[in-house]
Amino acid sequence: MKSSFVNGHELSYQYNIKKDDIILGISSYLHDSSICLLRNGKIIYASQEERHTRIKNDNSFPFLALLNGLNYLDLDKNKIKNIIFHESLNCIKKEERKKNKK
Repeated sequence: MKSSFVNGHELSYQYNIKKDDIILGISSYLHDSSICLLRNGKIIYASQEERHTRIKNDNSFPFLALLNGLNYLDLDKNKIKNIIFHESLNCIKKEERKKNKK
């Protein structure tokens, strides 16, 4: 597979990530929710939701962390071209995992 512009990472061309595109990474509903904004494969902002809500191990959707990142970088939400959401199979019940394997 050919690599896209992100050095060191094999990305399929189906994602159509271009130079200077903003990528939003979201991790939520686990023990610590967080977001990360990337440009050209480099982290330009990262934050955990618990820093904004002051709730230890906050696993809610990282809405405040995202708003703070957009404000800090003076970004419009329409400039985000790709969103990557991390989910853990540990959050899915064992019965559901077995059912989805079939």
